[in-house]
Amino acid sequence: MQVEKGAFKAVIPKDCSLDAPLIVILGWAGAQDKSLVKYADLLSIQGYPTVRSVLPLPRLFSPHPAPRRWWAENLLSFIITQPSLYHRPLIFYAFSNGGAFVLEQISHLVANTNNTKLKQQTLAFIYDSAPAYMHPGTAKTVLKSSMPPGLSLSLALSMQTLSEFLSPIVGRTSINGKNRSDAFWDTMIDLHWGGKPQLYLYSADDPLCDGAMLDQLVEKKKMEGQRVLVKRWEQSGHCAHLRHHPVEYSNALGEFLNSIVVGKYTINESDAEQSPLLLYSRL
Repeated sequence: MQVEKGAFKAVIPKDCSLDAPLIVILGWAGAQDKSLVKYADLLSIQGYPTVRSVLPLPRLFSPHPAPRRWWAENLLSFIITQPSLYHRPLIFYAFSNGGAFVLEQISHLVANTNNTKLKQQTLAFIYDSAPAYMHPGTAKTVLKSSMPPGLSLSLALSMQTLSEFLSPIVGRTSINGKNRSDAFWDTMIDLHWGGKPQLYLYSADDPLCDGAMLDQLVEKKKMEGQRVLVKRWEQSGHCAHLRHHPVEYSNALGEFLNSIVVGKYTINESDAEQSPLLLYSRL
């Protein structure tokens, strides 16, 4: 069964277990839904319900976090409107920074509301080609790879130049006054919500996701005692590991999910009535 509301789409497999976790697929910049469906189908075969969406480019590249925060709030609101989904444990599955930026805002929502229940409801995090350290010029490279040549791309690049100019003025998100890139990176390092398991799927030669920086992030997390698993390829494509390494990718994903799900996390009816997602309802 598929349920759609605007840009948010949910798939609930036939005979899906009532306690199977909901996997929230957060697509990469400019991703087409037909591409995300491949991941939803892969998970559906294994019995997992999914919700998928792609953060629009204007929100993704906004110098201010408010458009991304709005998207995160509406994503959570969509989930709670689905009776067969909102009570389930959650697994966030972020692709590139298009997905990681949404997860960043969900993290800020949790921190700002001191919502320990959503942390408890979340089982794990999965990152594909993410998070990507934002070097100077990275955003423009992403735009060029996400949009066809033409007036729209030219305008988008001009807006990004303006955004980078304004970022030190309106884009600071850290209480320590750090710039956008460093504040985002710190959030990704700190995001584990009580030691929840994390899977990183990435490659050393990714032109959009600096493999060396991601190596450092992973090692820092391990040193801090976070539960981190890694599948790292020497050669692959940005958000294309499933296409380039289908067997290895599917096995890594399946083994990770099996290791955190089997027989451990069942939410009963009374817990469902107290779903932490209700804190974010915009209805």
